[in-house]
Amino acid sequence: MYMYHMSFLTMMFCLYLSAGGVVATILLVICLFWIGVVDDVGFEHKGSTLNLPGIPIAIGLYGYCYSGHGVFPNIYSSLKNRNQFPSIMFTCIGLSTVLFAATAVMGYKMFGESTESQFTLNLPQNLVVSKIAIWATVANPITKYALTITPLAMSLEELLPRSQQKYSNVIMLRSALVISTLIVALSVPFFG
Repeated sequence: MYMYHMSFLTMMFCLYLSAGGVVATILLVICLFWIGVVDDVGFEHKGSTLNLPGIPIAIGLYGYCYSGHGVFPNIYSSLKNRNQFPSIMFTCIGLSTVLFAATAVMGYKMFGESTESQFTLNLPQNLVVSKIAIWATVANPITKYALTITPLAMSLEELLPRSQQKYSNVIMLRSALVISTLIVALSVPFFG
């Protein structure tokens, strides 16, 4: 019963935190659109349609964008009506595709061949909307980290003996997991 209660609380926390990630992503696309339309950056840049040497990078970016499959079991198990899972996944992936495509097209049409690896580097630094976009970019991975790490944390918690599955032990385990990933991220170059 205790583990079910902890699992429920964890999922609720991840739900609200992930909703913040969705809001940050949509806000980022809106900021990019705003800068292009309202702040007169415009959508006038031209460039080549196909860049063959850039295809491996593009495939890697697409692979990264759709790499949330590690959380699918948690989403499935948290559903009240599990028959809705395929339509929920289709909707989420469809919405993500629209947001990714809109960002790619707007970024390319705004900045052309000079688009940086993170389009926020191309945004005019003096605009408030640019600052909002940058902070939304910073908030985005933070909001998704809890949901991404939850399957691993829950699997490690299940390895604890029943007598050790206390709230304090679970908190220590999760804290150690977060600290260890931080240490790895700081010590291994380009780990992120």
